Amino acid sequence: MKQLSLVQSVETRWNSAYYCLESIIQNSGAIRLAAVSIKKCPTLSEVDVEVMERVVEVLRPVERVSKLLESRAEAISSVLPAYHTLKRCLLRDELDGDEVVELKEAVRKGLDNRMVDYVKEKFLLLATALDPRYKLQALAVDDRVMARAMLQFELSREELPQDGNLTSLLCSQSSINY
Repeated sequence: MKQLSLVQSVETRWNSAYYCLESIIQNSGAIRLAAVSIKKCPTLSEVDVEVMERVVEVLRPVERVSKLLESRAEAISSVLPAYHTLKRCLLRDELDGDEVVELKEAVRKGLDNRMVDYVKEKFLLLATALDPRYKLQALAVDDRVMARAMLQFELSREELPQDGNLTSLLCSQSSINY
């Protein structure tokens, strides 16, 4: 049998609970064998493993999104689309048991609490709206209206040159010579 070690959950590390549960599931056979040989050691039942598997299924999209967003190659414009995608993943499904429904609601509430100050931020709305991968489609309907108004306001703040030459406008706003 291949020797693997269990991953420990660390409160300050993103996704550590997910990796810990995934590790327990992968090693559940070895854990059961070890529990049999140690007296007074609690055993890991099939029900325990099934519950952990359901928890891992709920947390998997969170892990994937956090991995995506922590990449140096990813842009700030992906934050709101990722947030809205996670919220959709955490919607109640008719096949969900009570514990999965509770977990999804708790994760959704935690996500909403963390994002409450950011979902209407101008820089996130504009970055998302201007990113060709997302444009306005990645935003909620009311956020689309807000982002469109912000874009129109920003564009109206500076008159475009009559000749259509943007270089002179850009050079007048920057110390960089083109």
